Amino acid sequence: MWDVFIWAFITAVSVNLVAFSFAYTFQTDKLTDLTYATTFILISLLGLLSNETSFPHLIVASLIILWALRLGFYLLRRVHLVGRDERFDEMRPRLVSYLGFWSLQALTCFVVSLPLLILFSEVSIEISNVYITGLFIAVSGLLLEAIADREKYHFKKKHPNQFMKSGCWRYIRHPNYTGEILFWIGISITAISTPYGYLSLLSPLWISLLLIRISGIPLLQEKWKIKYGQDPRFRSYMKNTWNLIPYLY
Repeated sequence: MWDVFIWAFITAVSVNLVAFSFAYTFQTDKLTDLTYATTFILISLLGLLSNETSFPHLIVASLIILWALRLGFYLLRRVHLVGRDERFDEMRPRLVSYLGFWSLQALTCFVVSLPLLILFSEVSIEISNVYITGLFIAVSGLLLEAIADREKYHFKKKHPNQFMKSGCWRYIRHPNYTGEILFWIGISITAISTPYGYLSLLSPLWISLLLIRISGIPLLQEKWKIKYGQDPRFRSYMKNTWNLIPYLY
């Protein structure tokens, strides 16, 4: 049962360490997000090959692969457009700091993949109402994230120095993050009815912690304040919109 967890962890660490060695040597950011997405694809394929695969297994694995392909392509296209990721400007030349980031990324890939690994630890998965609800939430999150990313990409191509406040971004500041969290909540729900299903909740909790408290919203909003803080329209936007969920947060 635990073999799939062990091999998934080894895969996540190995892929990210190899990518780190190239990224540090050539001081490039073009591998970072591509490696993140690729790790999820490899873990999904590992799950499909590790056990007897039923239709419910295949659906969840396919959803994660689709999510990873879309996200990886979008982020790779974005970093090619801007040339670098400003988040890494200070840590990129520092071996220990940069390795720390890549280690955190490897751990994130493993923890966030837990619902899939838990599903594949069970030979038989029932297509229950809970499972279907999880799929519905995951697909909704995937669509929201894709729409928000597409809107922002095309807006920034035309208006690189303006802040985004149209489309989904008119209602909440980070609709792409809302979609990301919803996606993993849905995926975790598909596994919640299994014997170790409670562990699947670590996935959305971990990604929410990263986006809300560590590497997502705090860094991005600090960057916005520096870049747009003197613009009264930006201050009005920040005052009148919510971070992720209207009327809640």
